[in-house]
Amino acid sequence: LMLVVTIIIAAVVSGFAGSLASDSAKTPQMTLSAKYSQTNGLVLMHSGGDPLTTTNLKVVIRPSTQFSRYADQWAQTIPNANITNSDGKIWVAEVYGFIPGDSAYVDADAITELQDGVFAKGERINNPDNVGKTIGIELYDAKSNSIIAKVDTSVEE
Repeated sequence: LMLVVTIIIAAVVSGFAGSLASDSAKTPQMTLSAKYSQTNGLVLMHSGGDPLTTTNLKVVIRPSTQFSRYADQWAQTIPNANITNSDGKIWVAEVYGFIPGDSAYVDADAITELQDGVFAKGERINNPDNVGKTIGIELYDAKSNSIIAKVDTSVEE
């Protein structure tokens, strides 16, 4: 009888603990497309998935090892103040959602300023010698620091 009671109590506790774990917020998911031009900058396209809140997003740009042996470790977060929608409205200040079909933009000059003083000139994304090299774009949930989406794209002129 004691064994049966112990098993029932263990099952109840296990079930309760399992339901608590499932109540935690899940990281949103989406399909990200990107294009990078040294002239026009970065374009991020929300190609499908969950609607996202811009205040909860972090955009990271990561050069590949084509730039330098350890360049893939040089991730840089793009400040949301440098990200706009197609109307030029700034994320967080004027744009609060990023939904399927939306595009977001980062000016090429903002990328150059972000890399000035951090990267050697030859390793900067906007160096003409880097056309054709690959960069990674990562989108994170800023609350949990979990990755939402990642895409690689080639640097164009």
